Amino acid sequence: MRLEPLYHEGYGYKPLVLTENWQLAQLNYTPEQEPEALEKLDQHDFTDETFTLVRGRAFLIIYDSAAHESGLIPLREGITYNVPAMMWHNIAMERGSCVLITEGRDAHLKGFSQIPIPENLKEEILAFRDCSWI
Repeated sequence: MRLEPLYHEGYGYKPLVLTENWQLAQLNYTPEQEPEALEKLDQHDFTDETFTLVRGRAFLIIYDSAAHESGLIPLREGITYNVPAMMWHNIAMERGSCVLITEGRDAHLKGFSQIPIPENLKEEILAFRDCSWI
């Protein structure tokens, strides 16, 4: 029997486990995930997506485009946060942060959409970063 430790030491996103139906990936800090650098929100039609903060500081951005409502949720280490299918989202991260992500295996191949972050939400993200996060 062989146990394989899985870890990604570089910047950005890397799948660690791929099964027939789901994948586990590690997202390490990258400048593109800093609050002021975020440009788009993602949506998955067919899969939920979970985020678990391993270290550092990060917050989830969620957005309901029909109701024009948003939420900014600071992540706590070791707690898993589930973003339901069809919800617009992204994650902001501080340098040195690491997040584990679980989602459907084909989450970025089919039923995946992106939209630009609305200007008023960008302003909320930067205000949240300045007042509550860093």
